[in-house]
Amino acid sequence: MQALENPVLPDLPLARSGAPLMDHPAPALQRIEIRRMDTRELLVVVVGTTLAGADLSGATLSRALLTGAHLCGTNFTGASLGYAHLGDADLGGARLRDAYLHMAFLRRARLLDADLTGANLRGADLQDADLRRACLRGANLSRAFLRGADLSQADLTGVRLDGARFDAATGWPDGFDPVARGAFCVA
Repeated sequence: MQALENPVLPDLPLARSGAPLMDHPAPALQRIEIRRMDTRELLVVVVGTTLAGADLSGATLSRALLTGAHLCGTNFTGASLGYAHLGDADLGGARLRDAYLHMAFLRRARLLDADLTGANLRGADLQDADLRRACLRGANLSRAFLRGADLSQADLTGVRLDGARFDAATGWPDGFDPVARGAFCVA
């Protein structure tokens, strides 16, 4: 993997509205790298940065490394984040409607009040994630890893949990039965 020469972040992918990817001053970034993996794909590495409120709807960020990033209120509607690393990221109030998060790493991610309506989180690692008050209507959490996740007060209407794994520390809304939805408890 070779670093691209002179990547200019504000001129990189534009949101659908034509607005720049971010309108935050460069000092907010602690570290960013843009690397070409092959002719079709870029790997974006943003560690400990702020992209709060950015419009990344429809963006392709598969395999992006966004560990510890501050992404509160960011619009990821319809974005592709498959295999992305979002561990310890703050996604409070983020819009992830219909986002593709297949096999995403979201350990200890903060998703309070996030909108994950219709999101595909199949096989995602949500261990110890905070999903309180998140909207997961119609989301696919099949085969997701939910040990220690807090889903109390989350809207789980129509959520798919086939093969999802949880433990005694996983928090569920009052009266919700994850086993009836196909999830199973692991020790």
